[in-house]
Amino acid sequence: MNSKLITRYEDKPIYRDKDYLPVFFLFLSLIGFVVYTLYVDMNSIELNYETSFNGRVINTFNQKSTYYLRLSNEDKWIKLEGFYNNSKPRMNTSGWFVNLFYKGDIVHKNKNSNQMNLIRNNEKFSFILENLNQD
Repeated sequence: MNSKLITRYEDKPIYRDKDYLPVFFLFLSLIGFVVYTLYVDMNSIELNYETSFNGRVINTFNQKSTYYLRLSNEDKWIKLEGFYNNSKPRMNTSGWFVNLFYKGDIVHKNKNSNQMNLIRNNEKFSFILENLNQD
């Protein structure tokens, strides 16, 4: 069956057309970002009331309102959602949270507590963690 609906040009194959390269790289970047986000989410610890951690931040990642911290003494990412600071309300705006955690900051949470502390340059910030399961 010979169809005239699709015409193929033998002298110009699609893989040699350089106009498609930006779209191809954009598609690969999007797929890479989705895969990395899923990897971080699958390798993260869900916080609950009994969870405790203490360590230096070695990497950060945020996805919308969820923040992931990689600490020096933890194998998995720590997933932070729903936290706020009463003493400095400007820290509760989403734009500030993007730059909240830096490499080298000390972060800790005690067991049976809903408070997380961030220590940077001898300055201490305390955050209340909401929605912790008390298993």
